[in-house]
Amino acid sequence: MQVNMHQAKTDLSRLVALVEAGEEVTIARNGHPVVRLSLVRKERTQQDAIRELDARIASGPSRSPFTPGPKVPLKKGQLLADLARDREDR
Repeated sequence: MQVNMHQAKTDLSRLVALVEAGEEVTIARNGHPVVRLSLVRKERTQQDAIRELDARIASGPSRSPFTPGPKVPLKKGQLLADLARDREDR
């Protein structure tokens, strides 16, 4: 939505409510867009961070791609042989 400067001064409270509801509001001077009204991001408090962490913990463990898989037993010397082979391949 685009409004002119006079209308913005007259209806500022209504325009702010529209922006809070998700509407994009641009203020124009002589028909040319000059500024855009936008929400100010709320600073995240320590209490917010704790709430988010509690919610994550309550939701259970994440499915991280770095979660180790099942342990596979190695034969004696297999690890050293694999490392030596990798070094030769370089």
